[in-house]
Amino acid sequence: MVNLEDRGLKFKGWVEIVVKDKDGNVKEKRKIDNVIVKVGKAEILALMSGLDDKVFKYVAIGTGITPETDDDTKLESEVTRVQVGSITQETIEFTNDTVAWSALFTATQINERVPITEAGIFNDSEGGVMLNRTVFDVVNVDFPAGDTFTITWRVKVE
Repeated sequence: MVNLEDRGLKFKGWVEIVVKDKDGNVKEKRKIDNVIVKVGKAEILALMSGLDDKVFKYVAIGTGITPETDDDTKLESEVTRVQVGSITQETIEFTNDTVAWSALFTATQINERVPITEAGIFNDSEGGVMLNRTVFDVVNVDFPAGDTFTITWRVKVE
């Protein structure tokens, strides 16, 4: 069996988080590395081979604090999940080497003050296969006051 990472095919993921107030002012901005999990890597192969056609297009946020591992299959404590607003390819080192998913969370999805500490990408609106997960220091988002929480995931092939 060929190990794709031994052959130079590696995936690197990171996430950018932006919290804005009701007037659009940036309250907080972070960039965080994340773990592309084993089931996510296996699903990439299923998509490449045509054995599956469920693309990763949902982002979930939660309040779990257990550090991420490559054995994770779900968030520890999911609060809500939305379909991404955009999926694009970007060029960082070579043409189209990166995919970016961007999702916006507002009071429409959750209308309370939430201490967000984890996030992940999935291929279904409920359950499904998780591509990656990240855990981070608390980001307090006051959705009733009009705050918005934007998360942009990037996965780069190396």
